[in-house]
Amino acid sequence: MPKTSKNLSAEELQLQKIRDECYDMVNKSSYYSGAVAAVPIPGLDVANDISILTRLLPKINKKFGLSPEQIEALDPQLKELTLIAITKVGTNLIGKYVTREAAVKAVTAISTKAATATVTKTGLKYVPLLGPVLSGGISYGAMRYVGRAHVNDCYKIALSVMEQSKALKADAARTIDVEAKVIDS
Repeated sequence: MPKTSKNLSAEELQLQKIRDECYDMVNKSSYYSGAVAAVPIPGLDVANDISILTRLLPKINKKFGLSPEQIEALDPQLKELTLIAITKVGTNLIGKYVTREAAVKAVTAISTKAATATVTKTGLKYVPLLGPVLSGGISYGAMRYVGRAHVNDCYKIALSVMEQSKALKADAARTIDVEAKVIDS
């Protein structure tokens, strides 16, 4: 049975709130990316997109508790669960420092559409009147796609770690209860 907001735990509701806040951050960054891409200066849009990603992705990681510093500060068992969840999702932008090179790889690796859009929008800039508008729209869409994919990856990881952590705590509580009964006997 799928969970509705009525039967979600407080932690799950908080995680959804964080996800929604991150979606808002992505949307604002995407609008900015689209606006800059509409300016017909060669290379400005690509440099701007990389700059946006190197600032945006670490903020998203931090909101979900997945920055390198936050992961390092976790207790060993929770840290291991987190690193395993990150590996399962298969991203190199979570739990690590986001460099310029990583941001470039994100744009090209997350979606062929984003890479194609980057090439297309650069060429479209020079079509009179309509070109800058199309270039801005493509840039907005590509940035939104990359940003939302990252938010969704962070959400999946945080949710997975939270569920596994709850299961471990429940197992520990059962173990303590069984040990207490053995001692009482």
